[in-house]
Amino acid sequence: MKNRLFCLVCILLADIGAIFAWDYWQVKIDSLYYNLDATNRTAEVTYQKLNLSTNYSGLTTANIPEKVTHNSVTYNITSIGDYAFRFCTSLTSVTIPSSITSIGREAFRWCGLPSVTIPSSVTSIGEMAFDCNYLTEINVATDNSNYSSQEGVLFNKGTTALIQYPRGRCGVYTIPSNVICIERFAFYCCSLTSVTIPQSVASIGEVAFGYSFALTEINVAADNTSFSSIDGVLFNKPQTILIQCPCGKEGVYAIPSSVTQIGDNAFDYCISLTSVTIPNSVTSIGSGAFVDCKGLTSITCEAIVPPTCGGSIFIFTTTTQTYSYPLYVLTGSVAAYKAADQWKNFGDNIKPIQASEVDITDVVVEPTDNGAVIQWPTISGAYTYELVIKDRNGNIVCTLIFNEQGQLTSIAFNAPKRHNAPQQTQTAGFAFTVTGLDSGTRYTATITSKASNGSVLNTKTVSFTTTGQSQAINHLNGEPSVDNKKIIRNGQLFIQQGDKIYNAQGARIE
Repeated sequence: MKNRLFCLVCILLADIGAIFAWDYWQVKIDSLYYNLDATNRTAEVTYQKLNLSTNYSGLTTANIPEKVTHNSVTYNITSIGDYAFRFCTSLTSVTIPSSITSIGREAFRWCGLPSVTIPSSVTSIGEMAFDCNYLTEINVATDNSNYSSQEGVLFNKGTTALIQYPRGRCGVYTIPSNVICIERFAFYCCSLTSVTIPQSVASIGEVAFGYSFALTEINVAADNTSFSSIDGVLFNKPQTILIQCPCGKEGVYAIPSSVTQIGDNAFDYCISLTSVTIPNSVTSIGSGAFVDCKGLTSITCEAIVPPTCGGSIFIFTTTTQTYSYPLYVLTGSVAAYKAADQWKNFGDNIKPIQASEVDITDVVVEPTDNGAVIQWPTISGAYTYELVIKDRNGNIVCTLIFNEQGQLTSIAFNAPKRHNAPQQTQTAGFAFTVTGLDSGTRYTATITSKASNGSVLNTKTVSFTTTGQSQAINHLNGEPSVDNKKIIRNGQLFIQQGDKIYNAQGARIE
């Protein structure tokens, strides 16, 4: 009787020890740590809780068994817990047994795994479970009823939801045409340079393309009804919300004037961007929108009223910080930005948008691929300069008003994007760079100088054609018909159709 009682006490103590380990500690068996569930006799592979920063330091291979025994009690290993192998950079091989049904959030994040195979038993996979630096393949057993893999990419079973793209895979990728949903963090921190979203995608999760440092373009099929792209930047379909600028985008970027909202983390980690122009249409900017944009040298915000900011848009914390690069705003809005939440952190670096000062005696236009540099002379007695650009049909594209010092005081702009020229030191005239016009398209620019009483002092109109291929018609399909008129100018072949002229490649030039 005493022996039986003693054995019963031992079993109870073992169970209590296991419960204690589940709640507060872990049990190490061989090279792995486990949480033990005494009630269900199950075990979960877990992380080294007392020292997560050196979690499984030096472990190169993890052969997870189906069962473990502790204090003479056998436990079925059914799960790999949240963060189980996170930070285990030396781990290059793992065997997941058929007893595993769930793999937790970030279970293998930052491991050194080049590939992983998920057995048929797994029914649940947490976010960023396989966010590994060098991972190029995620393979799933063909008889798994919840997940599948296609070319090493992880999907739900019907491939209607793209769950995770291997972080270490480079190059370009076209998402399959039956995918409806791109999950949160699906392409997070991946090495892709270009991704194409098909017509079928109707949902994209938060930060799906965040921190993908090599990504230079996100392209969306033209017939997608939920999303769109311009110059490789991701928008909602009506282009009122800028969702994601690819992290690899370089240089100067002007947000289209259709945009009213910049989404959360939209420019996060765009370290190669040097300048961003925010149009006067934008009213709100999401949390973390410009975090880690370490290459920025200036921001131009044309909104008269400072856009509201969600969370911290420039830095990770909300602590006061003065930014070393300038924020250019309309001259009449400087005081408002100096008082506005987060914008005020720019302090004395908040400056009026101003045309460059140049030596010029007449209006001169230098066309670019999608815009033009407009230069005009100063007029004695001028109080304002009004710059109006019209398209070939006489429709106003934009109207900009400058004061006598060449500072931009108001703007009404319908073109996709624009950017002001940097300041210079000459004093005989002004120059302002307008971008966002259609390539290969004819425009007129009218400069009107007015006195303080509104009387017109001088008006000058010039015509110009932007360089590059026309955006109106990209290509002519098929061979030219017999009705087409061929024109040879300076040794170049052009084709006339009605009142339109195209080059030999089918791009409209006039």
